[in-house]
Amino acid sequence: MILTDWAKNRFAKDLYATRQTGVTIELADIETETGRPVGHAICSVVLRPEHRNAAGAVMGGVFFTLADLSTAVAMNMVECANAATIEESMKLHWVTVNSSITFIGQPRGEVISAEAICRHMGETSCLYQVDIKDGDYLVAEVMVSGHRLD
Repeated sequence: MILTDWAKNRFAKDLYATRQTGVTIELADIETETGRPVGHAICSVVLRPEHRNAAGAVMGGVFFTLADLSTAVAMNMVECANAATIEESMKLHWVTVNSSITFIGQPRGEVISAEAICRHMGETSCLYQVDIKDGDYLVAEVMVSGHRLD
């Protein structure tokens, strides 16, 4: 819970995702299953009428914004959680350099979530897979490449 609270505080200034789109950080943690620590995050959004296009479908930008924030949180978890100072913990160490989204279906409910899972973590590059779901129903998948800034 401490890491999730930190992430909510750190990314509160991401106003487009948090205020305009309404993305909420549900979980931010560190996993060590791969032998080295990697970030993991789950974010969600309650769908509103303004998230829909003229045909009534959820706009692609909603999916992308949800995936983008969940990946930003996950990519930055390890360095920020281990920072020696508050100022250092607020610094972004990783940024997205490429994203590819595949739309699979439209949500059936009113809440969608995105889970960012690390597939590769190198010294200067990383790869995350983001599954966007409506419950157990996969609606989109995003592959995100990241680059270390420092």
